[in-house]
Amino acid sequence: MSFKKNAFIVSSLVTFALPAKAAFTTGFDGASPYTNFAPQGGWVISNADDALSFGVPAGGVYGDTVALGGFFSVPATVSTKLSRPISEPALGGAGKGYFKVDFSLINGNAADSANFFNQDDTFGFSLSDSGGTLLSIDFAPTLDEGFRKINLATFGGGAPDLTNQGLVPSDFASPAFYTLYLNFAAEGADLKYTGSISGVILPNFSGIIAGKASTTFTEIGINYLVTDADPNNAGSNLIFVDNISIPEPTVTLTGLMSLGLLSLRRRR
Repeated sequence: MSFKKNAFIVSSLVTFALPAKAAFTTGFDGASPYTNFAPQGGWVISNADDALSFGVPAGGVYGDTVALGGFFSVPATVSTKLSRPISEPALGGAGKGYFKVDFSLINGNAADSANFFNQDDTFGFSLSDSGGTLLSIDFAPTLDEGFRKINLATFGGGAPDLTNQGLVPSDFASPAFYTLYLNFAAEGADLKYTGSISGVILPNFSGIIAGKASTTFTEIGINYLVTDADPNNAGSNLIFVDNISIPEPTVTLTGLMSLGLLSLRRRR
């Protein structure tokens, strides 16, 4: 695949922390193409079938990616997590924290449409500490084949309702990439998060994770949930993931988040 950049322009500037150094970062460059990814780079998968995750080669600006979903294999269970153990404080020395990931939702393969099963499943991301999941952001099916809604869940509840917002899936050969940004800060003993997704017209979302200002992230999760109760009915749909970063932010600049001058990148 070669890449082409398309711009998705929206109109307002917001502020976010610019990372000075990366505490944990991966671009998945060098991932073995179209073979089981889960054993590579310290990543593990919860499902018995490792073929659910695989490297996707790309010879352009953005490098290789990793994919998770039912493209090559039917999962053994309805819920699968591709995860990476880490040990990174939620807040760095400046009292701020930051998470960023590029992703694309794949819901078609024009090159082989006859063998692409169009069942829509749920994909997303999570951050955990030693007590379990702190924050998860999932992209779930809607009645519209070409649209996914955004669901948030946090430790202790209280996540904002983003039911009416969503993202557009794309084709395997030309994935359109979004970027998820999360900022973290202390609010007393609580951990406050503020987030945004590039290319999606929605307000920046925020919430509180009670009592977690001093916690340490112990796991990054890429999540996959089959819609049907029978995992054999999983779709061929996927999530492509690239450029995960948990840097230690030290300065604040005017940034381009979901209501800023953001690009929706399309790979061709």
